[in-house]
Amino acid sequence: METIILKIILCSGVLLGLYHLFLAKEKTFVFNRFYLIFALIFSYTIPFVTIETQTKLIKKQTVFISEKAQQNVDYIAMPNAQESFDYTQLVLVVYGIVSLIFLLKFLFSLLKIKNIKGQKLKYRNRNIKLLLKKNAPFSFFNTIYVSKEYFKDEIIDESIFLHEEIHVKEKHSLDIIFVEILKIISWFNPFVYFYQKAITTNHEFLADKGVINTNKNIKDYQELILSEVLKQQNLALIQTFNFNNTKKRFIMMTKKNSKFAKTKMLLTIPVLAIAGFMFAEKTIKTIDLHEVKSQQENDGVSQLISDAPIVEYNQIIKKYSTFLDNHEYAKFERKVTVVDREKLSQLYKKLTDKQKDETALVFFEQKGKNVMGFKGQEVTLALRDTISPPKNKEAKLTDLKSVSDISEKKIAQDISTTAEGIAANVTPAEFPGGINELRKKLSYNFDTSSLQGNSELIRTDIFMTIDENGKAININAIGQNEKFNNEAVRVAKLLNENVTWVPAKKDGEPVRYQYKLPLAMQFAANK
Repeated sequence: METIILKIILCSGVLLGLYHLFLAKEKTFVFNRFYLIFALIFSYTIPFVTIETQTKLIKKQTVFISEKAQQNVDYIAMPNAQESFDYTQLVLVVYGIVSLIFLLKFLFSLLKIKNIKGQKLKYRNRNIKLLLKKNAPFSFFNTIYVSKEYFKDEIIDESIFLHEEIHVKEKHSLDIIFVEILKIISWFNPFVYFYQKAITTNHEFLADKGVINTNKNIKDYQELILSEVLKQQNLALIQTFNFNNTKKRFIMMTKKNSKFAKTKMLLTIPVLAIAGFMFAEKTIKTIDLHEVKSQQENDGVSQLISDAPIVEYNQIIKKYSTFLDNHEYAKFERKVTVVDREKLSQLYKKLTDKQKDETALVFFEQKGKNVMGFKGQEVTLALRDTISPPKNKEAKLTDLKSVSDISEKKIAQDISTTAEGIAANVTPAEFPGGINELRKKLSYNFDTSSLQGNSELIRTDIFMTIDENGKAININAIGQNEKFNNEAVRVAKLLNENVTWVPAKKDGEPVRYQYKLPLAMQFAANK
């Protein structure tokens, strides 16, 4: 958000600088009016526009295990770290207070204009309000406000009326209201106030030009303006007949456009295009080289060749589609025959990269063995958590949550972990507080009440995908004991409620990450 705000401020400043450099001294008043309004709208919208700038070719790969490290965990309750002060909340409060002040000021100005006392009447098809107080003429939306002293013999001075009528007819009040709203929501943008000054000044140039084109007597009109300088009306939002910048107005009345005026107007087009490219949000399109290669292989004769293995592969998979479609991987591992498993492994090697991406299985060699797994993303991390009896120490189930009614079993508090290494350019996803915190919460929340009667080592593999935003999805478990699998999934989902992981990064960019947590639990009878 800070980047967007900075882009808005910089873009509005650049376009305002362009106005003062090329347009402010030219008599292109109509063009200048719409340029200033468009520049504001452009500055506040372009940072939200996304532009695709370039294409990046990537080659997806799976990163596997290589290095081992041993860790032990002691279950000691640790106090929560003191939370740092959240300056974001303070900034939002300050922003809200200042915006409220600007809003109240705006509403007060509207109310003040509405409550001006005077006689309403129609004059040359325009709404007029005759004021009792002696003030300079001004206009607001479709009403012209003049003191009674200007309404002699039921006639208003022609130059005064024409000046204010132009403000009303060209709806200059809409421009002022628009800038006031921008000030409320972006009071922190210093250039908004300069835009307001430039817009109101240009309004006066437009009105002066209209009067002079009608009356042709510049000298008399200038004398009229000078006579009104000391009667300035102290009201915001209005189009007043008098304006402090009298000298500049007089210069513009007699000045002629330069011969480059049209060229300067045309120059705004490429400048806006450059500003759009500079301040828009730029993204990089990525193309998977595997997909490109597969697409090329799918052309001509190669398509016929590559189709043969996938047809036979799918025929075998079809026999077990019920388990795969429902993500019942444990049942699939039990039901698939040795012959089918070996055949799938052989066919898998002959598939194209695109065909491999579309299948639910993955086969790879690890430590000289052919291993079957299930579809993952770019990175796979394997961790081994085994809950087993500690050395010279026994821990009872009553030490764990939700199992205090079981006294004949005991469970170890120590968890040994084998964390396998990751490629140097990949940073693995991390649970808040680290792997020790994950294991601690897993053990604390694990309910073994459904596993009574077991006296053996039970194993399962917990799988979860950590997406680019750090959210854990697609949580499941694969193991021989369904009750153990279900409890593992329940606890894993519980631990990930309202939890955001630090996402994995590959080459500095967040990637989806399949996290594998092998879990084993050893039971033994109490002595």
